[in-house]
Parts: sequence; C-alpha cells; structure tokens
Amino acid sequence: ARPTARELYRLGLNPRVQGGWFAFVQEEGQLLPDEVAALAHAGGFLEDLERTPMSKCFKMVTLQVLIDADALAGGLPLNDLADRAHAMLVRSPELLRDIEGVKALGNAREPDLQSWWQYWRVNPVAAWLGESAEKRKKSWFALEGDRFVPRFQVPESARPALHRMVAELVDWRLAEYRARTRSTSLTDATAFECKVNHNGSGPILMLPDRAMIAGVPLGETPVRLPDGRVWNFRFVKIACNVAGVAGESDNRLPELLRGWFGPQAGMPGTRHRVRIRPTPEGWRIEPVALGDAQVIPFPGRAKLPAFTSLRAAAGWEGKLVNADELAPDDMVALPGAFPPGCFAVRASGTSMAGWRHEILDGDWLVCQPLDNIGFEAVAGQIALIARGLGENRSFHIKRVARDGQGWALRSDNPDVPAIAVTDDDAVVATVPRVVHPDALGPAAGAELEAGRVASAFGLSHEPTGTIDRVDGHLFLLAERLDAYDQLRVAVADRRPGETAFVLVRNRAGGHRYLGVGRWDEATAAWTVPEVDFETWRAFGHGRSASRRLDDKWLAEARQFVERLLAELPEGGWLGRDGKRCRVLGRSAEGGLRIDGGGDRSAPRTVSLIDIGWVLAARAQTVAPDEASVNQLRYLVGTPKASTRWIDTGWALLLAATLGDNRPS
Repeated sequence: ARPTARELYRLGLNPRVQGGWFAFVQEEGQLLPDEVAALAHAGGFLEDLERTPMSKCFKMVTLQVLIDADALAGGLPLNDLADRAHAMLVRSPELLRDIEGVKALGNAREPDLQSWWQYWRVNPVAAWLGESAEKRKKSWFALEGDRFVPRFQVPESARPALHRMVAELVDWRLAEYRARTRSTSLTDATAFECKVNHNGSGPILMLPDRAMIAGVPLGETPVRLPDGRVWNFRFVKIACNVAGVAGESDNRLPELLRGWFGPQAGMPGTRHRVRIRPTPEGWRIEPVALGDAQVIPFPGRAKLPAFTSLRAAAGWEGKLVNADELAPDDMVALPGAFPPGCFAVRASGTSMAGWRHEILDGDWLVCQPLDNIGFEAVAGQIALIARGLGENRSFHIKRVARDGQGWALRSDNPDVPAIAVTDDDAVVATVPRVVHPDALGPAAGAELEAGRVASAFGLSHEPTGTIDRVDGHLFLLAERLDAYDQLRVAVADRRPGETAFVLVRNRAGGHRYLGVGRWDEATAAWTVPEVDFETWRAFGHGRSASRRLDDKWLAEARQFVERLLAELPEGGWLGRDGKRCRVLGRSAEGGLRIDGGGDRSAPRTVSLIDIGWVLAARAQTVAPDEASVNQLRYLVGTPKASTRWIDTGWALLLAATLGDNRPS
C-alpha cells in the first residue's frame, strides 16, 4: 500500500510538492482509476486544500464535518454545519483552544447558539465562500439558500474516491496544525522548537517568531548537548547558523545536525526539528523524535522465552534450522507486559527496514504464537512465517499481503522482492512489538558509577568480567577501545544477530556506556557508535584522530594524481587566490611532493589520504574549505593541532586548480 500524506509527514517528510500530492501519486502510478477521475475533476480544489493558510483549524474542521456526515457532495445546512463543528472542537481540547477567550462566545464549551452560528458563518464559511479578506484564486463552496455546498462536481462513480482523498489531506493538515500549535504555545518561554533548514552549504536552525515566544536567546549562548558537552550557539534574529566548542572557530552545527538526522538533515522535503529548553544548568538542546512522539518511559521488564539460535528474521535466506533449534534456549527481559505464550527472537538482516516499520538487524521481536491460523487472518500484519518442511524448514519475518487470488510475503524494504506463499508455508506468530536494543539502556556516553550498571539497564544483577550475559543481554566491559568505533572482543558463543552493550572502565572506577555494539564479520570486531576526540584519547589504543577513509576515495585520489601529472609536468606551478605551489612529482606512497620554489618553502608531501578527504568533502559541499574537510575527516572535538590542517589546504589547492592552470 502506498503511504498516506499523514504517514509521510509523521516520518519527518514533507508531502507538499509542486502540482499537489495526488498529482505526484498519479505520476508514481499509485492512484486507483476512480481516484484518477476525481483528480481530473477536482484537482484544483485538492491542490488548494494542501496550501490554504491555517491561522486556526476552522477550515479543516469544516471539511472534516462534511466528511464525517458523508456530505461532501451534497453539503449541509449552515446551522447544522456549525453545530457539528462545535461538537468536534469540544472533543479535541487542542483545537478547542482556537475559540477559548473569544468574548462574543463567552463559554467556549457552551456558547449561545445564535452567537456561535454567526461566528462560524463569519469565519471558515466566509473563507470557503471567498468572502473573507483572504486572497483566493477561486471559491470552492457556495450557498444555496442556507445550505453550504461545493462548487466542484465529480461523476457519481468518483465521489467515494474524492471523499477518501479529501479525508487524507484533511487528516494531514490537522496533524500538521496540531504539531505547529504545540511548538508555538510555549508563551512562558520554558522551551521552544526550531525547524532544521538548509542554507545550501549545510543544515541550520530556524528560530521561532520572537513575538510569539519570549526569552529566545540572542547572541553567543552556551547550550548543553544530550551527551553533556557544552557548545556555544550563535543565535541571531531568525536563525542559528553557527555552533561549536567555545574558543574554537570551527562551525560544527552541520556535523551535529547530520549526526542526529542523517546526511539529508534540513534538505527540502524533510521535517526535522530540535527542542531547546532551559534547565538548572542552562539551555539544553535535543532532537525531536519524528512524528512529534511524546517520550513514554518503558514499563517494567518481563522475561520471555527466547529462541537465540533461531535466525528467523528480516532478510535471512536459506539457513536450515534443525529440530533441536525449535525449543527456546534462554530467557530475555524486555520492557512491557506480554500475553501468555509470547516468545522472542532476534531480527537478522534489513529486509523489513522500510518507511512503514523499522525492523533492524539485531532487534528483539516479540512474537505472539498462533495455532492453525490462515494467512487471511493476518493480512497486512507482520508475522513470523515457517517455510518448508522438516529439516528444510526456515523462518522469516514478512508482511502478509494478498497477491491476486493468492498470498505473498512482502518486505517493507522496497528493494527486496516478494515471495509467493506455497502450500508448505504456515503462520507461526504475529509480531505485536519490536524492541530496539538502543532503547534498553541509557544514552551513549552516559557515565555510570561503580555498581550502577544493573539499575541503568533494568537488570536483575550487575554484569561481571569482560563478557557476561544478564537477563538474556550481552555485556562487554572493556578497558580500552581498539578503534574510535570498534572493540575487538571474541565471544565464543556469540548468537546470530546478537548485539552487545559496550562499556569501558572510567577513571572513577565506574563505566562509560559507549552504546550498542554490532558484530562486523569483515573486521572481526564489534562496531560501536563513533566516540569523540576526548573519549578516544581517554579510552583508545591509538593516537590518530582521523576517521577511516573509504577505499573509493583512495582510488579517486590515485586517479586524481594521474590526471594532474598528465596535465602538469614535473616542476609545473599551480596557484589560486594568491597561493602557489610547485609540483615536484609523485611521492613514494603515491601522493604528491610540492614546494614553494627555491628556498621559499621546504618540500612536503600531500598524501593520497589528504587528497582523498578533499575529494570526499567536495562530493558533499560545493566549495569545501579546511574547516569543512577536517570536520569530515576528524573525530568530533579534534583540536587543530592534531590535524593535518596545512596539508589539507594544499590538497584543496590541488583539487581546485586541476585543469585550470598550465605550466608557467
């Protein structure tokens, strides 16, 4: 099924596209035939519905009333329309606020009927009729006597489709309005939210209207990050474009926002937001969960039977499961209360990672068993499916969907093809809950006092030693990291898809939690969330603060050197913006040797790695500079003295002038 506009909105995307949402859906080949007919006759109204201004909720409430009364085609008497609208407002306290305090109405919950009818006539009805001051290309409704009716007409066969399409847009617009009013109603300035935008070179923060929210900071302001670090944020009138460590010139705001929201942070079509709030320690910033979800603490833990050796989920293909693997081999403690008979398995693979439901490699899947249930009983649901018979039986997590006259097992990942159901396939269980390992502990970077690991993770007792399993969860308690994002600890009885909670011992005798580790077969190590410079210096084995350069960019750097030497023979000069160097030739490791000519500067090497990082940065930023390249290259918090800043500058010059200069 295609996503609705509201579903995309709640995923942090923006369904508002040129030409209208449904025109876009039609281009994608996802409109049904009756919806195509409805769009042909009422496309202008549908597109206007997406963009009509909403200082209050009234216009969408009017349409919702018509939808609920199945009166979109025939309309309603004005007084009946107003009465139904008031009933809807009373049922929705967040919308009722739009009429609270209106003097002409008195008690918003029980206004005088005549006053209410007049108020509704003057407000949304007048706007839809084109009588208000709002500039409209066309009025979409009219009055026939005292009846509020549409001007647009669609064939009777297409009316149900139009009803669905209008309902979808109204649902989205009201969700959007509710989110907006939540973020702008903080008149006591206890907190505020900022939209993440993009200024062409990176993501920035757009501040709320200062007339609406008092107390929004102005100028350089210390703000605490979720991991406890304090950065200076530069707040100007309408935006914050710059943030970083106090005393340093690097702008690390783009790095922070991309770390929270991914490489598309702030790009057109996204709806990322951050919340900034005062605390006893000063201002604090944090990302807002997609869909404006309220944070609800997990309930207490319950123990479930776990099939830890049953590799049963999300993309695994072809693994044979023996009969002795069909009995639970452990108990795992997960948050919540579960019906009798539920069990847990690990997800393996990424075929169920899609827009509808994120099931990631290593997630715990809570399964509710079903006996002798056909596929029709779980249509549209995610289920644990047994395929094949006897020793050839395998287990998969798929979404059950009808395929013509039969059934198919689909993946939420659109790149994974569907599987046709056969006579040997059976539904074992549904998956009512998915538990991400990251949600089972504190935030990465948390400092835990000695003896406080169990309480931080909701365990029955403290983990001990370097390797321990407690309540079905693997803990790795290390002395040091092997790389800024890796820990090499061999676990002899490591289970399929198993994740680990990785901690390192701090100087106070407690532990720092580094996050969820996932086993990487290629490096034979546990991959953990990347640490910052200070953490790596405190807990790492190596001294380098550079991230690993992808082999792709090393290959690009070799090709770059070949092209430059072909265009510029040995001893040729390159220059730009007053900066020049002479190319002496290739270095022993494949980079370039350069100098300033004569005794003006000694020869130096610009390595393939220096050039590769510049090329990688140029793929992300139109005009990279030393700061943006080093921001990509080095761990968060790396001081300038620990970088190859000068060689980065020469690599930028080489990259910028290739093809622009000839030997002088």
